Amino acid sequence: MIISDRGKGITVHISRSGDAFELTVSRIGEPASVSFSCYGDLDKLLTDLGAVRSDGAKMTGDVAPPPPPAKRRMFPVLAQSAKAEYDRVGMPRSVPWDFLDPHEEWARINHAQDLEKLASRGGLGAHEMIAIVEHRRLRELPKNWMTIEEQYEKLTDLLLAHEEGLAKKTSESA
Repeated sequence: MIISDRGKGITVHISRSGDAFELTVSRIGEPASVSFSCYGDLDKLLTDLGAVRSDGAKMTGDVAPPPPPAKRRMFPVLAQSAKAEYDRVGMPRSVPWDFLDPHEEWARINHAQDLEKLASRGGLGAHEMIAIVEHRRLRELPKNWMTIEEQYEKLTDLLLAHEEGLAKKTSESA
């Protein structure tokens, strides 16, 4: 199960194995910030969520301490002149590398550079990432084809779909 609050850019993944639940909370497109296990029923797990605090305060009940978050390679989101606007809408500063990697051919088509080179030069703007993932030629799109708000909504939707796909693959292989 995945719970998402796009307004806050938060994703909660809940996976079940027997009577154990694994909960991972993260900002959309970023590594997990909190992860813990709970044994029992899902109602208990959801009740225990109230005990999780961002300041790292001790969790109660039968909640295990969080394991260290998995490190994922991240690709930078280039803001340039749109930095204030990106900050206003909560645009992520980076996205998982594995979000763009399957579409590297389109990075080459649109920018004549691979992802490594683009990352070393500061990354890509949100609209450029969207074009790559959707396999659209950037030069054929109108100059201001998406507002900042539309870029945030679309990138968030694409990232959430990517994360759901990863969670589904993980649960199927377990």
